[in-house]
Amino acid sequence: MATQPTQASWYQPSKYETDLIDLAMPGIKSFAGQKLNYTGPGVADFDPTQLSAQQRLLGSIGAQEKLAKGGADAVNYWTQGDIWNPGVNQMLGKAQEAAVRPITENFLQQVMPTLRTGDIAGGGYGGSRGRSQAAQATEQTARAVGDTSSKLVNELYRTNVEAQQRAMGMIPQMQQAQLAGGMTEGAVGDARQAMAQAKLKAGSDRATFEQWAPFLQSQELMALMNAMPKGTNVSTANNPDQPSAWMKALGGGLAGGAAGASFGPWGALLGGLGGAGLSFMR
Repeated sequence: MATQPTQASWYQPSKYETDLIDLAMPGIKSFAGQKLNYTGPGVADFDPTQLSAQQRLLGSIGAQEKLAKGGADAVNYWTQGDIWNPGVNQMLGKAQEAAVRPITENFLQQVMPTLRTGDIAGGGYGGSRGRSQAAQATEQTARAVGDTSSKLVNELYRTNVEAQQRAMGMIPQMQQAQLAGGMTEGAVGDARQAMAQAKLKAGSDRATFEQWAPFLQSQELMALMNAMPKGTNVSTANNPDQPSAWMKALGGGLAGGAAGASFGPWGALLGGLGGAGLSFMR
């Protein structure tokens, strides 16, 4: 029975391609043989300055609450009804007495004695004319006392309300001033913590790069294969002088890498590995 001729074919890589494979494979093997570890940066601890600032801010709570309570007490004091009652508010009562004292003293020491002297001199003391004049003078004095008291209370009210409003308006500023020291110290601490966090990230990036560096270098070497002179496709009959399995795998890997290069460096690498595997199976 006649032997049917057999045909084998493989890709014969160029010297440039085999050189690139020789350069890339150690990095690929090194990367494949290592265990990848998480190299995240973590979180920087609070800076001591931040901790100090937090304590200062917490310590200012009591003073701020005291200011707020003082403002609320002032509002309640000036808005309650009895505060404008001279019988309850001694300060207001004394101020009112001082304001009307000249009027009452003038009435008692000047007006009434003059009216009595005139009545006596005219011989009509105790008469209707004298009583009428006394009643008129009393009415005028009472009106003057009432007008003066009302004006005094209104002026005091307006003055105190304006003072209260100014004081209330200053409370937020005073509270903010109490926080200024702690906030300034905290800002310094924030800057220090940001620097510590940046250093952690830099260390993490360095560790990540060191893990991936062998593979990245090999990947770039494999990507250069597209620019290298290509090998040749070899075909023989009756299977004479076939190359070794390694050479066939190398050729298949290069062919696969060239086919996968259109998908980028990853495609070239995966295509090369796949082509090499298929060559071993033939």
